[in-house]
Amino acid sequence: MTLEEARVRLRLTTGGNSDPCLTDAELDQVLIMARRPDPDGVLVDEADYVPTWDLNWARVEAWEAKAAKASEYLSGSVGGGQVAFEQIYEHCTRQADRAKRSLNSTMTFSA
Repeated sequence: MTLEEARVRLRLTTGGNSDPCLTDAELDQVLIMARRPDPDGVLVDEADYVPTWDLNWARVEAWEAKAAKASEYLSGSVGGGQVAFEQIYEHCTRQADRAKRSLNSTMTFSA
């Protein structure tokens, strides 16, 4: 799996491009932090490392990043309709908590 493929998978499991949206750079930063030793035990910075990510852990971090963005919102409207921004924040934190519960069944993906 390439970084781009991991980013796509992470975006799909964290609300896609729904508000608050994480940029590719923000998702890449989460994925950098989610790197793990590859299936052969090769460490991240070693020459023969095969890119491997803990996408469950990354999903928690991405939802928490979305919650942090949502916490900065002020009341207002989006797309012509009123939005309770507190609800967006609460949704993101609930999703992060839900993702945390799945950490005991961590999936790692490598190239």
